[in-house]
Amino acid sequence: MKAQFKIESREFDEAIGALARITGFSQADIIKAECRAILGKTMETTKKADKKKIVSKYTYKGEGENAHPAVAKYIKIDGKLVKVRSVKKKGLWAKTKKGKWKFYKNRINPLYKKLIARMKEQKEYALSQLGQSKATFIYMAERLKIKDATAEKSKFGGVRVPAFVNQLTTKLSIKLRGLIKTHESTRGNNYGVTMVHNGRVANSSLAMGGAGGRSAFFKAFYGRQAFYEKNIDKGVFKSMKKILQKYPELKVLDK
Repeated sequence: MKAQFKIESREFDEAIGALARITGFSQADIIKAECRAILGKTMETTKKADKKKIVSKYTYKGEGENAHPAVAKYIKIDGKLVKVRSVKKKGLWAKTKKGKWKFYKNRINPLYKKLIARMKEQKEYALSQLGQSKATFIYMAERLKIKDATAEKSKFGGVRVPAFVNQLTTKLSIKLRGLIKTHESTRGNNYGVTMVHNGRVANSSLAMGGAGGRSAFFKAFYGRQAFYEKNIDKGVFKSMKKILQKYPELKVLDK
């Protein structure tokens, strides 16, 4: 998900300018505060994987071609992809004492044992990663250095951050971290932030089995723009008291 926005709204520009003049914060400070609110809301509304679906996916049900449709189609065993439906619980070829090959229909298939063990491993790992997509947006905030280390761990951008999300943020795989990029730029008096998130699961729609992060981000962004416009109409920017009530993360700089 590449989310790079240039806001042309005159009201938005005036609001940024007013906040900067009244509070003493720079444009960069205010935009980062907005990024904090946007990413916090995105994290909150991005869905986490369904525990029941994970359990169903990695729990062997049925046998061979009669395997339950919720079960994973392929599982990697000893470095090779194995079609789950092709593995039967019983039946194997083995040599007799006389050295002849014989099919024993009631013996447990060794490949079946490996399959069950591997599925159990993958199920446990998948369950341990519940909420990973949500955590990527907090990780993105950390890359931008807008996650205040002194703030409450349970709060970010005005929303509650579940404990499991905070834990996963520090455990994201190197591969997933590589899919998340941020960039800050300053041209003259203009400061901008570019955020790129190429995580497939995080960005896929709920209908496609994803976490809906892309949709959550766009809704959060346009929600903040609408929030500015609403506050302009209400005259919020005419009073420091009202500003701090509406934007609690902005603090008056010590003079």
